[in-house]
Amino acid sequence: MCSSCSFGIKQYKSNPFRMILMNTYSGIRFSCHLNNVPNWFLELLKIFSTAPNNEEANTLVMQGVYVFSKDLKDKISAFIGRKIKEDPQICNLGKWMKSVQLGEKILFLPYSDETDILKMKSYLIEENIPSFKENKKFVKEYIEKISDNYQIDVFDDKNGNIGEPQKNKRCCLFCGKMEPEASFTQKAHAISESLGNKSIVQNEECDECNNFFGKTVEQDFANYMEFFRSMYKVYGKSGIPKNEKYYHSGDRFNIVVNGLAEGECDQTLIDTINLDSNKKVTPQNLYKSIVLYAVSLIGNTNRESLKRTIRWLKGEENVSKLPPISYSVQPGLWRDRPWAICYSRKNEDKNFPQFVIEFHFLFFVYVAIVPLASGDDKDFTEEQDYNRFWNSMPHFKDSVGWVREDWSSNEQQELKYSLKMEKR
Repeated sequence: MCSSCSFGIKQYKSNPFRMILMNTYSGIRFSCHLNNVPNWFLELLKIFSTAPNNEEANTLVMQGVYVFSKDLKDKISAFIGRKIKEDPQICNLGKWMKSVQLGEKILFLPYSDETDILKMKSYLIEENIPSFKENKKFVKEYIEKISDNYQIDVFDDKNGNIGEPQKNKRCCLFCGKMEPEASFTQKAHAISESLGNKSIVQNEECDECNNFFGKTVEQDFANYMEFFRSMYKVYGKSGIPKNEKYYHSGDRFNIVVNGLAEGECDQTLIDTINLDSNKKVTPQNLYKSIVLYAVSLIGNTNRESLKRTIRWLKGEENVSKLPPISYSVQPGLWRDRPWAICYSRKNEDKNFPQFVIEFHFLFFVYVAIVPLASGDDKDFTEEQDYNRFWNSMPHFKDSVGWVREDWSSNEQQELKYSLKMEKR
């Protein structure tokens, strides 16, 4: 781990420009495009940097490794007070600071992928937890416990296209058709473009299947996340979502309460805001959407094992009871692009599901078991079966804040939001 780094904003080649501010247990990710670096981001960088002698004005020198002192804490607090309304990324900074102890080592560095972040986290754990080095062998066993059962594949915005590159050799993953019976003219995003995915593309999904899923299961999940897509300015195929109840105007996010936009009403009288989105979603479609992402990401090499799953996704086979969906809110994992981890069982131990997806969107994490896989002899709807799987995954079992819900229903439900207001 380097103790310092030097870079010029204009010369930094990664676009978007991404950095992470980390302590031992959590981190805040920041992202912006090089052709539109906001002033608040430059101001934050300056808190952690010094201007070198005889260098261009746009160059900053950052140590990378810092001790979280009272002086640094006060500077960050003052920055939050000045800039809190300018960008949603700043909102989580105050929450992050509450998890940092004075005297703790922290990192503020650019990163390219999850491998970089894992290396940073390992460094911080060793630096801030004196007993860690003594217990390092147990951490290794922790990781090996997962890899004993599963192959682990990470998919983010660096993956690009999946599947056969030549159109005349493609066989649709979902219907099995090839040219000329099927056409492959559209860009089929493996994770919905409405969630901000622009780069992970499934080559072997024909236009007909792409249109079918886009108008059915994926539309429900887009509606389900519409409020957060609007709040955090997620650019989908049609731009940032707008709703009569909430919308962006310039850099300001507006919530309409009793016909008045936020800022026009007396906020001192508001404790909780209840919003009807005027949208309906089907819970089983929400589950299908997450599973659709899993199949799109790993399905090319697992077609035989996923035949019944694909039939269910297309509505050709019914499932009345699904495994629970588990989700949590993890502000420290905030990212402006969706990403996923897929777990594929590599042994014959059928106490564990054959395929699992851990799906990340903004600060939400969803864990879904892929149903109807041919390598499973149980459906994991029974609590003891699900708990056996859950307890075999240490990073799930030992983290807090998880919620389990039943998304088996095929009945449409009204989508409502309840926002708890907290005075700062």
